[in-house]
Amino acid sequence: MKHLLRLLILIDFLDVQGILEWTVVGKVTDYGQNVTLFCNVEHCCPEECGWDRWTPVQQTLFIDVKTGRPNKKYDGKVMKDGYTLIIQNLTENDLNVSYSCLYGVTLGERKFLLEEDVFKSISPTQPNDPNSQLSHSEISALIIGVIVLLIGSVTIFIYIWRRRILSNKHKDREDCSDLKDTLLDKTTVQIGKDDNLVIGEELEDTQGERKEDTLEIIQVQCKQDAHKQKPENKK
Repeated sequence: MKHLLRLLILIDFLDVQGILEWTVVGKVTDYGQNVTLFCNVEHCCPEECGWDRWTPVQQTLFIDVKTGRPNKKYDGKVMKDGYTLIIQNLTENDLNVSYSCLYGVTLGERKFLLEEDVFKSISPTQPNDPNSQLSHSEISALIIGVIVLLIGSVTIFIYIWRRRILSNKHKDREDCSDLKDTLLDKTTVQIGKDDNLVIGEELEDTQGERKEDTLEIIQVQCKQDAHKQKPENKK
């Protein structure tokens, strides 16, 4: 009966109070700052008000913030409509783990504390922490950016290289064409000179042969005239 009575009291209490839920009060801009979680409880706080951390193993941070002693990492305060958990000197280890508040016998909901819950910007920096690392999304974005940059550079290089090759081929063709024209002109001139030389030699040979023929004809004619004059002298 005692256990049943306690159970009924707990059920009535949960119906009145509802499930406890914490929220982040004020966002920060960087690691090393303090983050405050607020657990909303009406008419706070005659009962014990504590905080737990789950990794997923349960770690009790405060059994009761009214009587608990603050330390370098955690502190808590009681307010009018609830109580707080102050996470001091925020680091990456404080994120992506669950926290829950406990008021009396009422268990609060376990919720993950994420970067977007804490920071005003989604990509915080932690220059003072030597163990800080880039998130998976940042690493993926960086890799994709490098790949895109490499592909673009290679594409531009290939385009310029092909244009240069085509330009050199066109230039070589023009040079070959000009060289052919020049050789053709020189050959034509030389052939013309050779033809003129051959023609001149042929003319000289023809003229010489004509002179020889003329001399022979003259000599024959002279001999004939000499034979005709001899009989006349005898008479």
